[in-house]
Amino acid sequence: MKKIHFIFQGIKLPLDFLLIVSGGLLAYYLRFVPFFTRIKPILFDLSLKEWFVYILFIALISVFILAINGVYNLRNRNNFFLEIFRLLFSLFAAFLIFLFYGFLARNFFESRFIFFSALIISFFFLVFERLVLHFLEKTMYKKSGLIFNQVVFIGNGENSIRLKNYIDKHPNYGYKIIKILKNIDLKKISSLITHGRVDDIIITSADLDRSFINELSSLCQEKAINLKYVPTLFEISLVGTEFEEIEGIPLLEIKKTNLDGWGKVYKRIFDVIIATLLLIICLPLFAIIAIIIKLDSEGPVFAKIPHRAGFKGEPFYMYKFRTMIKNADKLKNKLLPFNERKDGGPLFKLSNDPRITKFGKILRRTRLDEFPQLINVLKGEMSLIGPRPHEIQEVKKYEPHQKRVLGVKPGITGLAQISGAHNLPFETENKLDLYYIENWSPLLDLKILAKTFIFMFKDRSAV
Repeated sequence: MKKIHFIFQGIKLPLDFLLIVSGGLLAYYLRFVPFFTRIKPILFDLSLKEWFVYILFIALISVFILAINGVYNLRNRNNFFLEIFRLLFSLFAAFLIFLFYGFLARNFFESRFIFFSALIISFFFLVFERLVLHFLEKTMYKKSGLIFNQVVFIGNGENSIRLKNYIDKHPNYGYKIIKILKNIDLKKISSLITHGRVDDIIITSADLDRSFINELSSLCQEKAINLKYVPTLFEISLVGTEFEEIEGIPLLEIKKTNLDGWGKVYKRIFDVIIATLLLIICLPLFAIIAIIIKLDSEGPVFAKIPHRAGFKGEPFYMYKFRTMIKNADKLKNKLLPFNERKDGGPLFKLSNDPRITKFGKILRRTRLDEFPQLINVLKGEMSLIGPRPHEIQEVKKYEPHQKRVLGVKPGITGLAQISGAHNLPFETENKLDLYYIENWSPLLDLKILAKTFIFMFKDRSAV
């Protein structure tokens, strides 16, 4: 699903909250309009401050119930009428909960006009919001081809024809078919990905060789491409799988990671908040480190390390405090024969590396050299927690299954780093990173971050 759909789905939650609160406040002010006071005089004592607290409570409960009902699922395209029903149900349930709370607290709500007006106005506000968002999204799809998901179809037969015809007739669905292949051809697919943009691959035949599908799945995970296929009857019956339906044809999506949809949003918010706080707190320490680096050796304070593999393997510049002598990268080829890693992996490690400065050794032991990567986090090139960012040349030596770690942003720290990545075989490090990707949760991020600070003071292997 295209990013534009994520945006339109994502803004529903804060908009719903604001509109419910706005509907409640409008209902309060309407009660004091002369037209209504003449019909029924005001005999209650309810301040705006009290009602504002009440409507905040109702709005929170409403969006919570809507979330449980899947309205904010970023990957779903909710049926419009089904979503309207869910809106009405959630609002009604939230207002009933509010009444029940008042009954238990013996704080009976006296103005039925405000109560029911708030319910009705909020409902119409939310319906109008959906209509506007639907119109804007549809308009954007019609006017710009850039926001479409570019799709490759694999397979032929009735399913391919039905899906193609439906997608062609419904541009607001967000798909644009760029190629139809009769069979899985990994070389041709790789070429399409390399020389163009592919967002989704849809396998329309249910009888293709599963071994090829597994290889294709690994390729899609590496390149962060959505892979969907028409499932068998057995797969349709499986619990816990995510389906999308187009023209009555179910499509099962192979989920890459929990870091999809709202998980990606939560993680980005977490990264920005924590990285900003750490940068502010550490500024005095950074100033001291900068002065010592300049006094210790010739060269800049920061090392702008090129050719690091980021999300989807895209290169970026990674920032660190300089711990090596000037032009150290030019000496690496001469030191490759002394590589201490004997696991056959692509990484380079050398204890007592002659390129490291005296103060650089201290920075590496304490991991303080990594802190400028907070800038990469704020730029969106890295995450606080994720797989280690390796060099492009090292990534080229990865085995196909090892490239799955490229489907997420690299991190300053990660599960592999706090497990002793400097001494682990590369395959073990890769497995730890894959475990993190497949089992991500906000709690796991907090645990890794806490253990990282402990690890900084206990471990001294990063020399």
